[in-house]
Amino acid sequence: MTGMIVACVLLLSLGAAWLARVRSRHMTVETLLVADRALPAPMLFILTVGEIYSIGSIVAFPAGLYGHGISYGYWFLGYLLLAFPVGYFVGPAIWQRAKQYNACTLPEVFGRHFESVAFERLTAWACVIALVPWGQFQFIGLRSVLDTLGFSAAPAAGLAGCAVCSAPHDLEPLAR
Repeated sequence: MTGMIVACVLLLSLGAAWLARVRSRHMTVETLLVADRALPAPMLFILTVGEIYSIGSIVAFPAGLYGHGISYGYWFLGYLLLAFPVGYFVGPAIWQRAKQYNACTLPEVFGRHFESVAFERLTAWACVIALVPWGQFQFIGLRSVLDTLGFSAAPAAGLAGCAVCSAPHDLEPLAR
């Protein structure tokens, strides 16, 4: 029965992803990343907080605690206590600069502010590296949940699946 439920959820997810992919073939970067800049700041704040807390608090945090003990809780609490206050004070300044420079991503903001393509690329790489622990946390939590349901898979299989699913198939719309 559990296998049927997982299979149905997987098929529905793949169908939704395929439908979104078909409808987004002619999207611009602004439409994809910042909804054509049509969302007001409070709505963007609610979406961002909802994304962070739903993924971290509902999926990864409990599964990480269940699978690996209390040491994962210390990392998560440290992240909340240190990262969110910094974002609270730094976020509005970045938001203003993004509007000023008509930028869609954090690397674009820093690259245009300091007028340096090299700094833009460095910022992009720093953002990717900063997301590695968060991604690892997600994979460990997901693996713990799947192990509990009786579906065990090698970590490399999860990484390969994510790489295949997230690989860009058409880079033409993203070109500057």
